[in-house]
Amino acid sequence: MASQLSARRSHAALFALLLLAACSDALPSAPGVPLPAPPADALAVLRCTAQVRPAVVTCAPDGAAGGAQATILGGQGVNVRLTASNFENDTAAGLFSMDVTVQNLLATPMGAADPGAVSGVYVFFYSGPASATGTVDVYQPDGEGVFTAAGQAYFHWPEVLPRNGVSQPRRWRFSVSKSVQSFQFQVYVKTELMPLLVFDLAAGGNRDIYRMAMDGSDLLRLTTHAADDRNPSASRSTVVFATFRHGKSEIYSVPLAGGAETRLTTTAASEGDPALSPDGLRLAYTSDAVVGVSKVWTANPDGTGAVRATRTSFGSDAEPEAAPAWAPTGNRLALVATASGSADVYDFALGGVPSLLAGGTTAEVDPAWSPDGTRVVYTSNVTGAGDVYMLRLSDGQVTRLTSGATAESYATWTGNGRIVYLTFLSGGGTELRWLNPDVPGSGGVIPVTGAPNRPHAVPF
Repeated sequence: MASQLSARRSHAALFALLLLAACSDALPSAPGVPLPAPPADALAVLRCTAQVRPAVVTCAPDGAAGGAQATILGGQGVNVRLTASNFENDTAAGLFSMDVTVQNLLATPMGAADPGAVSGVYVFFYSGPASATGTVDVYQPDGEGVFTAAGQAYFHWPEVLPRNGVSQPRRWRFSVSKSVQSFQFQVYVKTELMPLLVFDLAAGGNRDIYRMAMDGSDLLRLTTHAADDRNPSASRSTVVFATFRHGKSEIYSVPLAGGAETRLTTTAASEGDPALSPDGLRLAYTSDAVVGVSKVWTANPDGTGAVRATRTSFGSDAEPEAAPAWAPTGNRLALVATASGSADVYDFALGGVPSLLAGGTTAEVDPAWSPDGTRVVYTSNVTGAGDVYMLRLSDGQVTRLTSGATAESYATWTGNGRIVYLTFLSGGGTELRWLNPDVPGSGGVIPVTGAPNRPHAVPF
């Protein structure tokens, strides 16, 4: 028998609820104490019963679930699956037990927020176990109240599960009185997700687009054309990139999971620097269609409805614009322009006039927004070689994040607040690195064979 649990992503955590009850009692370890509920928009509901004799668990969808619950019920086993097996009912000891495994069905590893630490997968008891004919307790769980201070029992798998990975089995035991014929309980899963990255990588003499987890696992080649494919950007489901298949730069898209490619731009102009909004509803890019110089344009995600975004009153026609980057809200961009004489980073609300974010006599390029929209990272050569800097928008505080002997650039912000960037090696070549801007000294190299370029983090 397999009990299944599907889930929805919520920032760096994954939550799901496996509802195994028609009734709802507090845990015996904390009678009368209300336990924290999973977020309402992250509930995946099943209604199940554990039969003590014979030892078996049966589950069925909760037909009463509505809203987000009903949506998730349409895809049970899409994101994560709990499986129960090896049931045993020890009547002499009064124990009902089973092995439980967790399977990761997502495209990204679960159980760690970055390559630096393993947090694992937790299954929390939300209510119950309860029986109408006797008493039932969770027997020797891994912990109670450690996270919630409310006597909430849980089981912990201290593992990182790769895509399609199955955990080691954990033995769940319930202390049951002899009168118990069946019982019910609720659990939900909590875990951290490893960010996904897209980037271009030299392979076979040209560059193609690849997807990979931030720990270097699950490398997937998304494009295979003989021409160079570069500068990817991604939403939660789609990757856009620039390609030189037609003698000039054009923009294509490909599913994040892999599949058929679609051409998005078909003009006589050169289009590049594509950027998808995090929700995938808007596309920004540069085009020299009007004045022969790259300017920022926006369009629908399929390339239709293209319009020049920046007004002609901003700078002159001879001054190029580059590197548009969407804010999390999807209604503003950070972009690079030379309107002040040097390459600077500007904040641009669609329909408005860009305002200077970071600039001076040096070059400030390649901006990227934090997931909460409060900070922007960019590259500056103020010290000579390029380094990554962070601007806090609330007060204008600038923090230098890298200080290597060689240039560092193309920083991108993951959905859980890490920064991935490119380092140019002194002997030639490049490598991907990561850091946590809120934890000094954190970070390291992301293993990938070859010379990666232009990393972009897939939003949660």
